[in-house]
Amino acid sequence: MMNSIKIYGKTVNTWMHWVTRTDKDGRSWDARSISQYEISYTEYDLEDAEVIAKGTEDFSPERKTNTLSSYEVWTWDGKRYNKGGCRFFDRNGRVTIKTGTKQDALKIIKTWYPTAALVELRKL
Repeated sequence: MMNSIKIYGKTVNTWMHWVTRTDKDGRSWDARSISQYEISYTEYDLEDAEVIAKGTEDFSPERKTNTLSSYEVWTWDGKRYNKGGCRFFDRNGRVTIKTGTKQDALKIIKTWYPTAALVELRKL
């Protein structure tokens, strides 16, 4: 079996449904609620960082909240420091991955920035 990781992208589609909500005074109203998300992904082979598949995956709101984590990608070129003498990092966007796969994702993301001395994923 091939070791791989999915890095998720944009939400392609959402499905809504109507629900009836009731407040503490017994008043009710109809409200729209998201019932499903369709999110794009790119799947990478962990051995050589090659793309092995692209597609979409469906998530309920609960599954999306409980299984996906978003991170900002920060890189340091190995040369620049701020006035205080600390490393000066550049923010390079954001990635979404399954919770618990940060180290595997970092292997892939490091290949995206071959000249960076350091690549970090910082939780949003």
